[in-house]
Amino acid sequence: MIGLGVPWLLYTSFGTHFKPYHGLRNEGIVESVIIMGTVCLFFIVPMIPSGFVLYKWHGWVFIGLYVMYLAFVIGQVYLQKG
Repeated sequence: MIGLGVPWLLYTSFGTHFKPYHGLRNEGIVESVIIMGTVCLFFIVPMIPSGFVLYKWHGWVFIGLYVMYLAFVIGQVYLQKG
């Protein structure tokens, strides 16, 4: 929260001379938030029965989910350009 929050706060405050910032693009943000919430559920649901112990198969599932997310984002970028 500090690594991204503080620089963004400084930029939107001092970098814009305290004027409203309207340069943020919001294309695809809703889909990304839905994916993030779904992945959080995919994280919490198997962790509760395992007593919050992360097993090797959990890691493989999360790596797979990350690869699918990357494919989704790259596909979106490709479709927007083409």
